Amino acid sequence: MFAVKPLQDKSIQKELCMLLSTEYIPDSLAYFAADLADDGSSVTGIIGILQFRMGEEEAEILTLVPAAGKESDEAMIIMERAAMSFMWRSGMKRMTMKESAGPEAVLSRSGLPKKDFTYFVDLDRFFDSPCHYNKN
Repeated sequence: MFAVKPLQDKSIQKELCMLLSTEYIPDSLAYFAADLADDGSSVTGIIGILQFRMGEEEAEILTLVPAAGKESDEAMIIMERAAMSFMWRSGMKRMTMKESAGPEAVLSRSGLPKKDFTYFVDLDRFFDSPCHYNKN
């Protein structure tokens, strides 16, 4: 069992970034994914962290970093989709993510189109029809 949640405490965000050997970006928003005990009562391990910024109409995922051995964990994709949903509900029209945001093994699993070293998503189109997004 796992949970994906927004991270509102900057000291915890900083601590998770240090734990996952990634840059802490103080002015970013963040989500984290964690393994939970079978009864859901406590965190038993960290799966990964995602940090992002939002502008006028475009958001950017700055980091999407898994814990060691969690590169193929479905929670990383769910965490990315949760952040994208938040961005879209907040009025963002587009989302970008540079290939330097995290390991290629994680970024490529997102299924998002990539051009010139950057993943790009039209959030309106994506949330209108996510299963057909790359087919149009």
